Amino acid sequence: MSNTIRLDANGLFHHTAALALLTAHAIPGAERVDGAVYQRVITVDGRRGAANIQLDPDGATVAFDGAIDDTTAAVAIVRR
Repeated sequence: MSNTIRLDANGLFHHTAALALLTAHAIPGAERVDGAVYQRVITVDGRRGAANIQLDPDGATVAFDGAIDDTTAAVAIVRR
């Protein structure tokens, strides 16, 4: 089971440039980029899981895996 949310961009969002930056600075074992999806390992309330973030010109769609129950806390982590 996963929780999915939408984060809309405020103004112009250059998703391809953002993906290029994330790819260049990905931390092995914690982050990776596959196509238009950025995957990041996060810990919320002591539970480890993944945030799969699909970027597009209008913002991002974020899917948290089943280990992440508190989406409010998870979104705060992803926004950093």
